[in-house]
Amino acid sequence: MIDSVISNVNVIGATIALSKDESYVGGMIGSAAQTTISNATVTGAIKAGTSTGGLVGRSCASSIMGSTSTATVEGTGNVGGLVGLAVADSCEPTPPAATVTKCPRSRGCFVTPTVGISDSNAKGSVRGDNAVGGLVGWIVGTPVTRSFAIGNATGTNMVGGLIGALLGVTTVTDTYARGIVSGSVASGGLVGGMDFQDAIVKNSYAT
Repeated sequence: MIDSVISNVNVIGATIALSKDESYVGGMIGSAAQTTISNATVTGAIKAGTSTGGLVGRSCASSIMGSTSTATVEGTGNVGGLVGLAVADSCEPTPPAATVTKCPRSRGCFVTPTVGISDSNAKGSVRGDNAVGGLVGWIVGTPVTRSFAIGNATGTNMVGGLIGALLGVTTVTDTYARGIVSGSVASGGLVGGMDFQDAIVKNSYAT
């Protein structure tokens, strides 16, 4: 899904069971680029491979606001209760500049929304191998504000109650996690693995 708007959409009782070879799987959207998602909810159970999320599997230069997932999520790497993988770039080839000026809302024009996750939460349990987070599995350059996760997070490497792997220039503000975290390497109640040079966490806690 590219350059789209999703608002006030509910997925109830989603049942997705795929092999570990399947990537970019979400309870509502598999892969979203330059997309705005607001007031969306998902319930159910999601099981797949890399970049698996309760709401979105892979989020590229997208905005998620006021959304909730209570789905249980299981995958391999980049597994999140709300979003599996969240990055600030478009994940798509950049179009010529002339195309951008001629069609500001059509596919290929890449009118980027305000990138970030805000006022959102995840309440289901999350399980995977690497980069497993109660809210987001792997995140780069995508700010998170006023959001929380209360589901348990279980994995091996980079497991966090809120975020599994927090990388790049990313700010996390006014967040919390209340789930039980079980991991072996780089695991934490709030964040598992973190880029201490660029990433910032403020006004946040884990219990």
